[in-house]
Amino acid sequence: DNIKLIEYERNLYNTDKRKYYIFIYRFREFKSYSEIADLMEMSQRRITEEIKIISHFIEYSIRLN
Repeated sequence: DNIKLIEYERNLYNTDKRKYYIFIYRFREFKSYSEIADLMEMSQRRITEEIKIISHFIEYSIRLN
C-alpha cells in the first residue's frame, strides 16, 4: 500500500532483476532464505546481504510515511 515501496519494486524490476526476484520471493511469497538461495542458485550469505539492503529501504520508506 506504500506508494514509495511500489515505486521501489517497479524500479527494482527495471534496474536489477536479481534483487527484484529476491524481493518477490521473500516479501511477496514469504520464502525462507535457504529456499531463495536454492531458487536463485546463490549462496545463502549473498541472499542475506541482498535482503538486508532491500530491508533497509523498506524500513526507510515506512519511516517517511
